[in-house]
Amino acid sequence: MRVFSAILLIFISSAQSQEVAEEKPAATDPVDYLELQVGDDKILRNCRVTRKEADALIIAHSGGIARVSLFDVNPEIQKDYDFDPIAALDKYKKDQLVLSKMRKDRFLKAEKYKALEAAKADKERAYEAATKEWIPATGVVEKVNRKGVFVSAAKITFVPTKMKSTLGFTVDGPPKKVLKPLESGMVCLTGIEAKVGAHWRGYINPVCLQHVSFKPDEPLDISVHEAVTLKD
Repeated sequence: MRVFSAILLIFISSAQSQEVAEEKPAATDPVDYLELQVGDDKILRNCRVTRKEADALIIAHSGGIARVSLFDVNPEIQKDYDFDPIAALDKYKKDQLVLSKMRKDRFLKAEKYKALEAAKADKERAYEAATKEWIPATGVVEKVNRKGVFVSAAKITFVPTKMKSTLGFTVDGPPKKVLKPLESGMVCLTGIEAKVGAHWRGYINPVCLQHVSFKPDEPLDISVHEAVTLKD
């Protein structure tokens, strides 16, 4: 019985030792360089090379990951990785061309965006100025050609009204919209887009730019004005 118990204890102890051995963590990946001198004033520690390029090594080290130029390491390491300075320089030049193009593209994209934003801001300021200084008008589009949009336009005016209050007093009522045809009746508007037959509403610059004709054989009796379309 004692012999059997001793054999059983030995078996259990052996099994536990085997389990411990199996649970022991694997050794970490070995480092390629405990210390790596980069240039004259930089040292990387516990370095492991993860990738080789024509002109550089990608290295995982105790401080993170770095791209180390093969021009900045000692000749022994250059030899270990078959460093070819001519091929490396060629790759460097190609990389610089790619980076230069990327920077140029980003710069042009940023400049285009700024130009669009500036144009948008200018348009907003022009619209605000038009709502305060130009003539509010409405009309029907009669014709569209390269000269502009021909509109049978009328000036929008508001006249005061009177009304009786619930107590029987006469008080000011809501203003009434009245359309007054422009002197020329028809105007040619620039700076807007519209389709023939559409009802247009917006603001017309009172300053006449020039005169045009509605048809080729008619006199130049239609005034041309800048305009903006009323926002929805």
